[in-house]
Amino acid sequence: MNEELKKIFNQGNLVVYILWGALTFSQLIYAFLIFMHFMGDPGKDFEMISSSPLALGNVLILICFVAALLSAYFFNKNRDIVGLEQEMKAMDTKLDPNLQLTPGQFEILSNASTDTMKFYNLRGRILTRYILSWAFNEVLAICGVIGTVFGMERVHAYTFIATGITLNILMFPKVKEQFERLAK
Repeated sequence: MNEELKKIFNQGNLVVYILWGALTFSQLIYAFLIFMHFMGDPGKDFEMISSSPLALGNVLILICFVAALLSAYFFNKNRDIVGLEQEMKAMDTKLDPNLQLTPGQFEILSNASTDTMKFYNLRGRILTRYILSWAFNEVLAICGVIGTVFGMERVHAYTFIATGITLNILMFPKVKEQFERLAK
């Protein structure tokens, strides 16, 4: 891979780290809001959480469980290097017309080798899976905030937010290492 292509790939890697940091920081903000809610006088709690078997609390738990499973699925699909190599072999080598590229990037990629194009297209899939897994982690934190607003107990709200933040930390992107292994 030539130096210009490496520069394009490294710019994309920076975006991934920025997205991860922004989503993790937003969950920390949610944690702060929940903490401040319980430190102050939250007022009269709503009875929505325990009023029926299909109450909001149970729905939030179900949503969080499904979100955590989907997050793990997308993250683990990215960690399977053998699967990614097989996916790359089956990929199309044409440049996706929907990509937002500068004219210089387009020229570099349109003259790239078949293997480089497959690698570039696979890279887009990897980045999409990372973003999806972090978005599902964000769902857990948002459910903690929603539950807090509707009178969920402190321990449950903290559990939702802690799980979301922990999953995000565990799912720190290893794009540079992945791309180096795939580029060999």
